[in-house]
Amino acid sequence: MKKLIALLCAALLLLLTGCGGAKTTKAVKPYSSTVDTGTDDPIDDPAGDETERPYELSGGDDIMYSFSDEDDSSATTVLVEKGTAPATLDTPWRNMTYAPVALGGAEETAQKMRLDVINSENTDKYYTWTGKTYYVSPDGDDEKNDGLSPERPIKTLDADIFLTNPTKPGDAILFERDGVWRMTNGIRPREGVIYGSYGTGQKPTFYGSAANYADEKYWLATKKANIWKITVMDPDIGLVVFNHGELVGCKKFNGLTVLEKNGDYYFSPKNDTLYLYFDKGNPGKYFKDIEIGLTKVAFTVGKNGVIVDNLRIKYFAKGGIYSGSCIEDFTVTNCELGFIGGAVHHDVVRLGNCIQNWNTTFRVLVRNNWMYQAFDTGYTFQGDDRNGPGFDDEGNPRIGDNVYYQDITVRDNIIEYCEYAIEFWHSEQSDSIPILANIINFDLSDNAFRYSGYSWSCVQRHDNAGYNIYVGNRYFKNARDSKISNNIFDLSSRSEVYWGFQNPQGGFDIYGNTFYQAKNQRNEGMWFGKSRNSYDQSTLETAVSVFDSNPRKVLWLQ
Repeated sequence: MKKLIALLCAALLLLLTGCGGAKTTKAVKPYSSTVDTGTDDPIDDPAGDETERPYELSGGDDIMYSFSDEDDSSATTVLVEKGTAPATLDTPWRNMTYAPVALGGAEETAQKMRLDVINSENTDKYYTWTGKTYYVSPDGDDEKNDGLSPERPIKTLDADIFLTNPTKPGDAILFERDGVWRMTNGIRPREGVIYGSYGTGQKPTFYGSAANYADEKYWLATKKANIWKITVMDPDIGLVVFNHGELVGCKKFNGLTVLEKNGDYYFSPKNDTLYLYFDKGNPGKYFKDIEIGLTKVAFTVGKNGVIVDNLRIKYFAKGGIYSGSCIEDFTVTNCELGFIGGAVHHDVVRLGNCIQNWNTTFRVLVRNNWMYQAFDTGYTFQGDDRNGPGFDDEGNPRIGDNVYYQDITVRDNIIEYCEYAIEFWHSEQSDSIPILANIINFDLSDNAFRYSGYSWSCVQRHDNAGYNIYVGNRYFKNARDSKISNNIFDLSSRSEVYWGFQNPQGGFDIYGNTFYQAKNQRNEGMWFGKSRNSYDQSTLETAVSVFDSNPRKVLWLQ
């Protein structure tokens, strides 16, 4: 059986992760070099379609995250800056598309947790390693320096040194604080390597936007009133953020006629053009910062033993830090991840999680991170058998029976303004043959989950999910030795917890959690097969008791 599991993992790993030498991709064209000729724009409104399609389908269920469609580049950095990224708390990062009727009940605790992440010390204070240390700095030189000391740093992960002498297990790559690396291709960490920080200042920052597009030369007026255009080469544009959260673009799918409000935009991959509605003049002149997130994952982990520590990751429209199938010893600590997701997966289905594990995963640590403003989820583990080799129900083992989400620890994190804070599920091969995956020793403790469903994505989804924990209507078996304890559930636009298990306590020890809720769009409190509505203190206590029979605190906020 162990040999069979290993073969299955190897097969899935080949399907889901890429391999090979380092390559580079074409840099994104940051702006149009042409001028408006006065002719009509090449994008016509869809003929015969006066009704706009729903903005979104759920970005959660039934999404197959394939890592094989991207090359195995370490990174492609198009621009390196120093000191240009403001402290997040000094920006309108929490600006909500629509606000709850009450303020949360844990603001002081939340602020302390944010500061614990922001003020965390450098990586060498938390980890030790036996191999080489590479230093990466905006002041470095990729051609002349070896990167083996702070005095001779390299500038990017595209440096020549990594082509001739790739990192090995036990090595560390440290990025200098106050540095900003703008990337058109995500990082694919090598086995057993630590990616962290050194120096002083803001955490090393990675942007999934190739440039700051707040320059009037980037934007051209069209013949349509208040509609501007910019050339960006990418399969999709799922995220546009102005002044670090003052305004977030709302993606439309039906051409220019449905662009009606400031921030509405339409992207045509056929001519690499983004069309934006903005009635206050040239947006590049009006705003100080415009970030256009590309369809990339910041860190795509296809190897074991990877540690990501003390980094700030923003404006990646496909995802933050993702791992492939059968990954072991995956660690993310002391990181900030914000404004993640929004890329189209297929048709109008969009995706985007801050941290994700896919299919079988062993020994995960996600601790002391701040995650906010994700299109979909803060942290998730999930999987899907329907795209695997498949097995029948007549004696041959099915993949799901051999899928394990085991020894996963998610503690001391603050997750805010995402559609879901926590999400986990595993899809069956077919509706008639349920695939029963395993959850073993999952520790979800001492976290704060806040304002789920009040994010930038909430009005761009037809489902408006808004759950602090979302467990999809999928099958698990042998959920055991797991706990959900001492967390803070602080407001959600719908249920605090949506649970697809028939028995929520089965295999889970759930206790000591704190719940704050106020009136929301459907008076929902908890969902277990049906909604347990909440509209005052008494009904909230009743709803919570279905999930946590021994909570630390339950409070209805007026």
